[in-house]
Amino acid sequence: MSKYPSAGFTLLEMIVVLVLIGVLTALVMPGIQKMYSASEASISRNDVRNAINQLPLIAKFSATPIVITAYPNGTSTIPAQLEEVLSSRKLALTAEPSLNISALGFCADASEITISLDGLSYQLKTRVPDCQVVE
Repeated sequence: MSKYPSAGFTLLEMIVVLVLIGVLTALVMPGIQKMYSASEASISRNDVRNAINQLPLIAKFSATPIVITAYPNGTSTIPAQLEEVLSSRKLALTAEPSLNISALGFCADASEITISLDGLSYQLKTRVPDCQVVE
């Protein structure tokens, strides 16, 4: 009989298993990070869409017009209600042409809104007369 029992794993087998787990983790992690950043961008886009969809209601209930004005240098004037959402998500927003919402909550014309997040741009369009975002 042998002095050492044969039950259990050798050190070499344990090292091979750990190396395989490490290699599989290294292969899977980039995909998981891409999926996480895509879902984060989607959440941010939806937050901005919801905030823009609420602007006509805010204009109507406050009885004041809301204007998102685009300037040639790429900046915009943005209402405080929308600025809150943008700053919390580190987003930039421009509207071409300017988005004008009357005090009654109606848009005069359609506008194309560009959202920038981490170098990526997303286009949202508003429809007339309710200023709701459509894709």
